[in-house]
Amino acid sequence: MALNNSNLLAPWLNTIMAYKVPIIGIYSLPLLCQALLKYLPKAPYLLLVAHTPPINSQNPAGLRQSFFVHQKLQLSRLTPLKTLAPQEYAKEVLTQISTTQHYLNNARMLPEPLSVVILSDTALLSAFNTDSTLFNLHLLDSHDFAQQLGLQGEKTWYLHHFVAFQLSRRWHITQHYATDTPFFYYRKVRLALYFLSVLLVSGATMLSLRTLEKALVIQQKGEQIVEKTVKRQAALEQLKQKKPNLPLDILLIRNIVDLSHHLKARHLSPRPAWEKLSQVLSRYPDLFLERLEWGIGDSFQSRVDASENDDIDPSKHFIEGMRLHGIIKNNEQNTLQIFDSLMNDLRQDWRVEVLLAPYDPSQRLQGQIGSQVNNAPFVIELLIKHGISSTTNE
Repeated sequence: MALNNSNLLAPWLNTIMAYKVPIIGIYSLPLLCQALLKYLPKAPYLLLVAHTPPINSQNPAGLRQSFFVHQKLQLSRLTPLKTLAPQEYAKEVLTQISTTQHYLNNARMLPEPLSVVILSDTALLSAFNTDSTLFNLHLLDSHDFAQQLGLQGEKTWYLHHFVAFQLSRRWHITQHYATDTPFFYYRKVRLALYFLSVLLVSGATMLSLRTLEKALVIQQKGEQIVEKTVKRQAALEQLKQKKPNLPLDILLIRNIVDLSHHLKARHLSPRPAWEKLSQVLSRYPDLFLERLEWGIGDSFQSRVDASENDDIDPSKHFIEGMRLHGIIKNNEQNTLQIFDSLMNDLRQDWRVEVLLAPYDPSQRLQGQIGSQVNNAPFVIELLIKHGISSTTNE
């Protein structure tokens, strides 16, 4: 809407400056009317006619005419209307349209027939005759148009109402009479930062809740372990009182428990192998056993894997092993015979690997004195293959 008196805006401008409200845009109503063209009849040369509120105190209304070529604004006119009586209103509007058409023809801006869309109230549109031969006339009721846009109410609808509604539905409108200020972009950045902060806070909250849930589970497990530990310590104290001479060192107990669990899982007891070894060693009074190492698994499995024997499948078998550290009293003629006899007896029941054989009496013992000459040390391994049962795998 055009104003011929700038004092009409003074109250609005004073209020805006008093509250320091930023002005984010200056727009032209005719240019913004282009947003309404998609709701109007399609035509390459279109004149949109709509009445406006009073533009001065002498006239009851104004008439806005906007001419579009291929939906681009070419010119716009605002003229006063002297009456709103239907018959006189229709006559005056048609006169103004004819004047605009005559101007467009003289300016050679109208190579095709003009299409005119009159947007007004039903009572005012009833006086128009659509049988015009000078231009194509389309009458559009303002209340119907408001409902088409989504506006509600029974008030008198003017062109600026429709334009303002379309403006509010757009994210950004290019300003017509001023350069864009960075306020809009600051607002976008602020909104983006706001949503980012919301996402970060939400993610951190969810992560904290999951961490808290895991911490509660760990705390419950810890409390159960502490409870079991207290009970076992109490039982251990009672056992110390009953059997004060027992070796109740916690590391020793742990090793015994670990070994028992391992043997139980393998369904294996070392006692049969030890008894059989004892029977074999009892036949050799000149042989002394200094140390016996017994075990299951990797320490003995590696030697089996390194050998050329293919009858042991690690997925179907496991190895029980004994490593014997011993000496044979010096008997230069019989030391190797005793050792060979021992190997023959052991090989009848087990697989034997010689890690250190006694010295050969035919070799000279240079640099050896004392017990090194009197005794012949040896180290051998006894490997026992066991099958893995289905219950063991489970």
